[in-house]
Amino acid sequence: MLTLYHAGNSVCSIKARLALEEAETEWTSAEIDLGAGEQFAPDYLRLNRAGVVPTLIDGDRVLTESSIIIDYVCSIATNTSLIPADPYEAARARHWGLRGLAMHAAVNTVSFASFGRLGLLKKSPEEREQFYAQMPDPEAATKRRDLVDNGVASPRVEGAMRTLRTMVKDIDTQLAGRPWLAGAEFSLADIAVAAYVYRSECVGLSTLWSDLPEMTEWWARLRARPAWDRTVGPWVNEALLARMDEEGRRAFDGVVADYLAA
Repeated sequence: MLTLYHAGNSVCSIKARLALEEAETEWTSAEIDLGAGEQFAPDYLRLNRAGVVPTLIDGDRVLTESSIIIDYVCSIATNTSLIPADPYEAARARHWGLRGLAMHAAVNTVSFASFGRLGLLKKSPEEREQFYAQMPDPEAATKRRDLVDNGVASPRVEGAMRTLRTMVKDIDTQLAGRPWLAGAEFSLADIAVAAYVYRSECVGLSTLWSDLPEMTEWWARLRARPAWDRTVGPWVNEALLARMDEEGRRAFDGVVADYLAA
């Protein structure tokens, strides 16, 4: 049986859980408390040297990076087909996995420029620096420090908002005349971007696609799938979502309109 090391509200963990649930694959949960720094524990770093979630274990095989994990899960699925049979369409589906990497960086930015910074702001400057020092990736630590210190005033936010607006417009264009990103059937392509759309919505940025009908209808269809409820329901509580929405709307109030013409 597969074991997934994950965190309830982690975007990349949501992405991996969605693949597992859509693949109808049995899996065991190993939840990591990111707030407590469990991702930096020596035992976990031996599995994932980057100190991030998720990590997938399949016997003696270890996989990190959510894009790799979802491709693997979809590839070994036996109960359903999540990768198009046609090689060209399969390649196009995987293309959305690559596009998702840009979306990941942007969503990470808007998350930590709003709700995600609050926990660290409660710590003393010395405690914050201790946290950053634990992060294995110095560039990620520098980015986190900037977003926590500056919030939406960080110059990184403008680029992130432009990236997200471009992505949702491209999704809307791709969906013309089709229900799912790779065609008639739900696939790896939809899984690759769904969690990032979800986090954007959670921090009050759904107006980035409110003028895009294909995108809006696709998102409603995806959220109505039974696997989506199993992906988020047991792991993300309503009180947390309410706080994320409140802080996101406060942080980005009046900002989104600047990007709708892009």
